[in-house]
Amino acid sequence: DGTVYNNLGANAQSFFAGDFAGDDFTTMYSVEYNNAGEDSLYSVDTTDGSSTLIGVLAVTASGDPATENWSGLSWDSTTGTMYGSSTNGTNSWLYTIDLGTATATLVGEITNSALMIDIAFSPSGQLYGHDIGLDSILSVDKSTGAGTVIGATGFDANFAQGMDFDDSTNTLYLA
Repeated sequence: DGTVYNNLGANAQSFFAGDFAGDDFTTMYSVEYNNAGEDSLYSVDTTDGSSTLIGVLAVTASGDPATENWSGLSWDSTTGTMYGSSTNGTNSWLYTIDLGTATATLVGEITNSALMIDIAFSPSGQLYGHDIGLDSILSVDKSTGAGTVIGATGFDANFAQGMDFDDSTNTLYLA
């Protein structure tokens, strides 16, 4: 189909979630999956693929960091804030993320969601999420974490999904 891909180089990290901050597309922020409750936040240079550790991105909501894993990152352009979602397969939570220190601050439980796999902000600042246990899209209150089921996706999703908005068309894409 004529698509050209540019390989930026090998990367040793297993990134599970990522997003850009604002209109800066030279740096992507990504969470490395550690499987021991100590996932790490990295900045990734989009010109050469190199990554720089910012710090351990600790999850705290479940009380058992070894079972709670990061599942999504999304930038809210209306507030200039990075948000992250986590899940342990039974519950899901919403955090704000400090990109300079990798400090995660719990916002609250994402209600009606046991397995939130990714999150995405619309251009107007509305947060949406994809729950793969429900196979549904939810709207999420970014100030409390309250989740409201919008509807089914119509397919059986199983990990490694991603989603984001095309800000120019206000269209949510899910892969």
